[in-house]
Amino acid sequence: MKFILNILHQLYGLYAVLCFFIFMPLILLIYIFLLFLPEQKRMLSIFYINRVWFKIWSILTGIWMKIEGHDYIDKEESYVIILTHNNLLDIPAAASCILHPFKPLVKKELMKIPLMGQLLSLTSIPVSRKSKESRKASFELMVAHINSGISVLIFPEGTRNRTDKPLKDFYDGGFKLAVRTQKPILPVVILGHRELQPVDSFRAKPGTLTFKIMEPISTVGMSAGDADTLKENVHKLMLNTLLTEDPYTIKREKEKEKVGS
Repeated sequence: MKFILNILHQLYGLYAVLCFFIFMPLILLIYIFLLFLPEQKRMLSIFYINRVWFKIWSILTGIWMKIEGHDYIDKEESYVIILTHNNLLDIPAAASCILHPFKPLVKKELMKIPLMGQLLSLTSIPVSRKSKESRKASFELMVAHINSGISVLIFPEGTRNRTDKPLKDFYDGGFKLAVRTQKPILPVVILGHRELQPVDSFRAKPGTLTFKIMEPISTVGMSAGDADTLKENVHKLMLNTLLTEDPYTIKREKEKEKVGS
């Protein structure tokens, strides 16, 4: 029975990916037509397009998104958005759930993927982790975007969480950025997605994800020396949310307790 379920989940996962990519040429074309708009209006327009795209995809696949805490977002403010990163659902979820002009920081290597790379080039800030010059240039570009009113989304774990920890250690960049610009951190946790799609796998199943936006954390008055403490506090907040609200994490922690007892 497990073998049959695994095959079905693999086929379903492949179907979900195909449903996502089949609309990509049309979405790319629409993005290109939006290039004449001012950047803030363009990014908001892209959000509404993404929401329609994700809605159609949800109808076709049975994977739905519940949004919590959107009232915390001030449309007049810009943020450093800190988001957990576990699987392929993270980026489209963020792109269709945050009603605010923002750009994610993404690996430069993703730009080489056909269609996906072209989409990301219009909506994202690329960085090459192998190049110190690229990291510095990306940081300054993020500063410029935030100061112009466009938020920046960062995956502070760096890459997808392939460990058995609920949350990996955070890198410093996003917190240094928030302190440098004196802009608030906006912590976001996606709940339930590791149950629907394991990391590095096409296996998937229908269900509901919760996109939980938490109260912004002010950095006004902080200096460079406060970045580490800020990082630790945000990590604790997001980890505690996973430990108490994420079904997958709660299940895994109970299994660990049984093994240890």
